[in-house]
Parts: sequence; structure tokens; C-alpha cells
Amino acid sequence: MALTYEPIATVTAGSGGTTSMAFSSIPQTYTDLLILGRFRTNRNDSYYGNMSIEFNGLGDGANYATTVIRTLGTATIASFNTTDSMQFGSNTRFNNTNNFGSACFYITNYTSSNFKSVSIEAISEYNNTDMFPYLVGGRFVNTNAITSISFRDRDVNLLLEYSTATLYGILKTV
Repeated sequence: MALTYEPIATVTAGSGGTTSMAFSSIPQTYTDLLILGRFRTNRNDSYYGNMSIEFNGLGDGANYATTVIRTLGTATIASFNTTDSMQFGSNTRFNNTNNFGSACFYITNYTSSNFKSVSIEAISEYNNTDMFPYLVGGRFVNTNAITSISFRDRDVNLLLEYSTATLYGILKTV
């Protein structure tokens, strides 16, 4: 079975940054969704990020269940959460000159009336001296089709200029 990737939209933070970036009115004609992004915030208290992805404007309540594996220095940390969003890392130190974190999001059966599975691979880099990888597996605990997706820093810091994400629709062909 072949997969066909079709670009749907790209969002980019402009001059001065923004508190969130979003895809809205997502067409319901694909099987799965893929998002490739690069993010940087003005957060100044950690090397790793506290970014979140939210679906259909639902950021409050227990709408997500996630398992997160990440590293911090030489330690590997694993956790399970039922939270108000799916968290992942990004480059967040304001003095982390010109480095952006990268992330890949895969959302299966996003039009289904079942819960939606989501996988996230993300990595932050700190001025070529450290890296902080994230692996997130989770689900959107909601039976509505996904029609919008947004990204934000969980502590309401700004996504800095040139942070960008591209949404692709995936069609399975026989």
C-alpha cells in the first residue's frame, strides 16, 4: 500500500513572535495527518521546552493521555500523564542563538469517531553542546474528528519569529 503526502498548509511566526500558531478548517478527506515543525520560544529558564499541541481548541480538562520519554543531561525520564495537552520539547533558551527545535507529529485516523493516536518525535539543541530528545506516544481522548490543531508554549511565552510548521494530509492508496 502506497502513501501519498499532500501539503495542506504552513504556519509561521512573524516578526515579534506569537503566543500560538494554528491550523484551522482541516479538510476531512485524508486518512492521517503529518506535521513537520521547528520551534523556538523566548522562555529563558530551561534548555528544553514546554510546548504543547492541542486539538479542536481543547486545552482544558483531561482530553489527552500521553507517555513521554525524554532525556535531561544523562538521565532518562519516563512519565504517563492524563493532561490538558500533549507536551513536547523545543528550543527555548532566549540566548540559544539561531537554534530551533524540530518535531514530527503523526496523527492516525483523525476523522474517526474513536480516540485518535498521536506520536511525536522532538529534539532540542542547546548551542551545539547538549540535546534533549522527546518521544511521545499518546491519544486525543475525544470522539470528534480533528478540525483544528494549535501549538503554544505552556507558560504563555512567545513562539519566536521563523518558528514554523507544515501540515500534510496522508492518503492510503491501494
